[in-house]
Amino acid sequence: MAHRLAWIAAAWLAAGCAFALAWSQAPRALAGSTAPVVDGGATIRASTAVTRTLYLPAIGSGAATAVPTPAVPPTAVPTPAAYTIAGYVQKGPFASGSEITVRELDDRFAPTGRTFTGNIEDSTGHFTVRGTLTYPFVELSANGFYFNEVSGALSAAPLRLLALADLRAGSTININVLTHLEHARVFALLNGWMDFSAAKAQAQQEVLAAFNLSGSAIAASETLDISQAGEGNAILLAISVILQANRSEAQLTELLSTLSSDLRTDGVLNSAATRQKLIDGMEYVKPRRVAIRSNILA
Repeated sequence: MAHRLAWIAAAWLAAGCAFALAWSQAPRALAGSTAPVVDGGATIRASTAVTRTLYLPAIGSGAATAVPTPAVPPTAVPTPAAYTIAGYVQKGPFASGSEITVRELDDRFAPTGRTFTGNIEDSTGHFTVRGTLTYPFVELSANGFYFNEVSGALSAAPLRLLALADLRAGSTININVLTHLEHARVFALLNGWMDFSAAKAQAQQEVLAAFNLSGSAIAASETLDISQAGEGNAILLAISVILQANRSEAQLTELLSTLSSDLRTDGVLNSAATRQKLIDGMEYVKPRRVAIRSNILA
């Protein structure tokens, strides 16, 4: 695994995801707060996405993006085509043998009944699924054990992650915590007949805003890869680590579900209790970043 994961530490540190000590200066009562962090009388301002990732000063303070004008979906039935869908499943990487399911969605984003399955092929979390689809919209589901980058060990219980994708944009689809957190919100936006790509883009920014990273110009969540260099990949890694912290698999599953449910309706993290859990996760991993780096490279 180290031959791919060796890139992670470089990506994390290069994009400022080492969780700087300035986090310890963050206000503890963040519900509804938009005040900047003050350290020694100097205001810390996030002038770039890199510094936003470095400080993460006020989780959940971002505002939701306005909903674009709804678009009417196409009515013509596409011609069936053979697809090879490949990618990586990452919390840390999912273990070999974990199950992948691809479910086709029609032009109204309802299941057609066509499903295809596959398995994680190796310790990097890579999978390949082949099938013939009439529509380009798919929902991917991964269920399995994963490498816990915080503890440095394989998870004690399985985790389920989801992703939505339009195969016209490419058939390389990664499944990760960002694709999972977007999932319910994207469906809520699609129910209003929003264009798929617009719904995906809006949902991603709303998830990032929950971590005070709104405005980060990163690629689509399903293209991100924690084992590669780059700002978007480093942001994904940072969020993955904060969510994991010292939580069990059951606690992580509950947190992901709570976040998804909170964001689904209006795209805003409204729960002060959930926001505090994200802060607690940041506080936990901050002094352990060297150990986490060692776990990743092991």
